[in-house]
Amino acid sequence: MTIKSWLGSAALALLAGTFAASANAQQIAIGHLQDLSGGTSDVGTPYGQGVVDTFAWVNKNGGIGGKQLAVDSNDYGYQVPRAIALYKKWSAPDNKVAAIMGWGTADTEALTGFLANDKIPDMSGSYAAALTDPEGTSGKAKPAPYNFFYGPSYSDALRAELTWAAEDWKAKGKPGKPKFVHMGANHPYPNAPKAAGDAADGVIFPLRTSVGWGGDAPGMKTVQEIAKMSDPTGKVYRPVHYVAAVCSSLYMKEAIEWAVKNGGPTGENVAKGFHQKKDWVPAGMEGVCSPSTWTEKDHRGTMKVDLYRARVTGPTDGDLNDLMAKGVIKLEKVKTIELPRKAEWAGW
Repeated sequence: MTIKSWLGSAALALLAGTFAASANAQQIAIGHLQDLSGGTSDVGTPYGQGVVDTFAWVNKNGGIGGKQLAVDSNDYGYQVPRAIALYKKWSAPDNKVAAIMGWGTADTEALTGFLANDKIPDMSGSYAAALTDPEGTSGKAKPAPYNFFYGPSYSDALRAELTWAAEDWKAKGKPGKPKFVHMGANHPYPNAPKAAGDAADGVIFPLRTSVGWGGDAPGMKTVQEIAKMSDPTGKVYRPVHYVAAVCSSLYMKEAIEWAVKNGGPTGENVAKGFHQKKDWVPAGMEGVCSPSTWTEKDHRGTMKVDLYRARVTGPTDGDLNDLMAKGVIKLEKVKTIELPRKAEWAGW
């Protein structure tokens, strides 16, 4: 190779590197863990689709601060080692993401220390109370300053269910102590009652959003527009986990927006973005996402728990869209429980 050709090649390489750096500068990287094939794929699939659809919708509408979101979505099969391997990729200095949209409890808790060290916020689909104590002051969980989730914790949801059960028992004039059965999928920290057929009739469960799919709320129009990213017809029924994912993703979007305007979309700035608002509902999601507040000392976004009852009026064999459309399966609101924000409940 002549000196002239070598210099030409070097110049081309330099230009290519400059172009790549410029392209990266025009994007905001987000890591996304999905369970599409593992033990929680029944709920992980609609949740993951909600995240994908929301960020695709954000990009379609201009991105954030003129930058597109580069979302790296991966099915990790609900396996902690695979989640850790992906995290190492996302936290590498030359590939560091601004934030992570996470999923399961086991993997989220396994990553908590890494997230804090690397200053990468994780908006998970795990609602474990251990993730709600940023400073670890409760002594019940290790500090989790970069962990966030939307909605009440599993523990607070159960506290609300117990509160309702005791009140309902008393209101019906029944003697003795009420009987209470807590059921879920066959894995730790179940986040919804099982797809249980006729046995689901009458089951009480916490809903993470103020309304379900098609509910009467101004923000449902936004949810339905987002859903068209994967279903242009708008006819596919979206379960509660999909709607919760939309809320979670839009909270992340607005935290990134704040970061872009206040020093840039680094993980540290994105985390600070979550602490900027009180009783916060993402724009366009009024009546769907419950008002949430995260502070530097308390990551319990809300103490409000909306309890719903499943009603099943016939055979549940068949397509879920048809069953919901025909009213064979209905979700009816039972009560809203506003729990006290007790300091001793943080992290537990």
